[in-house]
Amino acid sequence: FQDEIFVYTPMGELIELKPESTPIDFAYQVHTEVGTHCIGAKVNDKIVPLNYELNSGDYVDIITSKNKFPNHSWLKFVKTTKAKTHIRRWLKKEEYIQSIKVGKDILEKGLRKLKKISIIKLIKSEPGKTGLSSYEEICSKIGNGKFIIDDLVEKYSPVDNSDAIRESKIKSLTSKFIELARGR
Repeated sequence: FQDEIFVYTPMGELIELKPESTPIDFAYQVHTEVGTHCIGAKVNDKIVPLNYELNSGDYVDIITSKNKFPNHSWLKFVKTTKAKTHIRRWLKKEEYIQSIKVGKDILEKGLRKLKKISIIKLIKSEPGKTGLSSYEEICSKIGNGKFIIDDLVEKYSPVDNSDAIRESKIKSLTSKFIELARGR
C-alpha cells in the first residue's frame, strides 16, 4: 500500500489515490463536474488549500461553485492522470472558445476596414475554400494568428481582372486609332 492512499468521502465511501494527491485529485476521482467546479476542501472538518497533500484515513469534503473552473496552476500540484487529463481538456476547450471570439472580432473589424464585410457570408457558407471545415474553425485560426485576413479576402474576393483587361484593350485600340490617324 506504499504506492496508494485511501481517503473517505463525507458519506464514508473509500477512494483510492496516489500518494501526495490533493483535494483536486480527490474531486476528479469522485466526479468530473466536482473537480471542474472545486473551489475548496475540508479535510477532517478543517478547511485546507487545494494543494494540500492528503493522507490515508482523511475524510475529504469538496466545496464547489458553478462559477469556478480549472486553471493552469492546478496542473503544477495535481498527481493523478485523471485530474491532469480533465484539467488539460477543459483548458484547451476554453482556449478554443476564446480564440473563436477573438477571431470573429478581428475578422469583422478587418473586413470593415477593407470595405469587404460582404464576403463574411461567403466565408460562413463556404468554409471549405480555406481547407477548414467550419466558420468557427476559421475564426479560431484568425484568433490564434495562424490565418490573416488578407488571405481570406484573396480566397473569397479575388481581384477581378476583367475590368482591367477591358480597360487595357480600350486603351490599345484607342492608341492604334490615334497612330493610324497620325499616319505612323
